[in-house]
Amino acid sequence: MKKNKFTFIDLFAGIGGFHTAMHSVGGKCVFASEWDKYARISYEANYKDIEPDLFQKDSYGNYLFFNNDITEAIPESIPAFDVCCGGFPCQPFSIAGLRRGFEDTRGTLFYHYAIFLEKLQPKMFLFENVKGLKEILPDVYAEVGNVQLESIKEISRHIKEIKTMVNEMTEARKVANNNFPNEVERAEAYSVTVRPYLEKIRYHIDKLELLVDDEIWPLPKYRELLFSR
Repeated sequence: MKKNKFTFIDLFAGIGGFHTAMHSVGGKCVFASEWDKYARISYEANYKDIEPDLFQKDSYGNYLFFNNDITEAIPESIPAFDVCCGGFPCQPFSIAGLRRGFEDTRGTLFYHYAIFLEKLQPKMFLFENVKGLKEILPDVYAEVGNVQLESIKEISRHIKEIKTMVNEMTEARKVANNNFPNEVERAEAYSVTVRPYLEKIRYHIDKLELLVDDEIWPLPKYRELLFSR
């Protein structure tokens, strides 16, 4: 039986766009919410075979983990999970709609998504970006967007440095192996030309471990690179 890599919840689930994506990379859905009658029928038909636990019912015939009204959902009653997914109604914000924002009742559903994030503090969250959201919520969008962008840039910088140094270290090892057949001389060459890279790579890995959840992205893979090449 295939082991799931992580768990997620699917808010404003529709017929399951997020569910399909998450399942394809090893995710298991432990809670979903969708109010539209026909979307719910399609959603259950799409996933009841691969996620039977999601559609369990109590003795009164009520779904335990397939909620039909997010405004009545109790975040604390949801099973533990890693990732929160949600595609809240886009019409109030989209340039294709009237763009009434929070004046549209559907627009206020964004707050329920935010409440889930605040109370449950998932390891990660994904929500459907909407063209027009930035203009309606400029301050919030800028604050959240800038923080996330800076984190992504910092992670990318450390990964780039690690890859560059691993490649340079590999070349240094090749040079030492080719130029110093004597074991003692080769060990001395390693100490001078290879060891400094190990310390630099460890520095960047330590920085990454402060930025990235190890359960979502196992950093030991990078540590293995230090000794396998």
